[in-house]
Amino acid sequence: MLLTSALAVLTLGQSATGPAALPDPAELTTIVAARDADLFAVMFDRCDPQALSDLVTEDLEFYHDRGGLTATRTAFVQDYRQACEAATGPQAYHSRRELVPGTMRVYAIPGVGAVEEGRHRL
Repeated sequence: MLLTSALAVLTLGQSATGPAALPDPAELTTIVAARDADLFAVMFDRCDPQALSDLVTEDLEFYHDRGGLTATRTAFVQDYRQACEAATGPQAYHSRRELVPGTMRVYAIPGVGAVEEGRHRL
């Protein structure tokens, strides 16, 4: 199954003088690609709730096409923990996610971070 998705994966900290500056587009794409790989390796390959918790912020907003909004890191990680436990059985479905090469695009959002868009095989 191919899926096109957009994922906000980079948020920027605030300083006393305002939002942090974004890196140049090539560097931003490299950063987002690395964070994307880390996030999905944890979620699909390792099934590691603690590592997932370390990768996302408490104010996470995750929109699922079936489940709707999950509005905090705590709720997101708890849902993920339950999915990991359900995936331990011999008959369990084991999902995967593969980014289609050449489809990732990163768009800077000044003062906020960036959005990633790409096609994925699930």
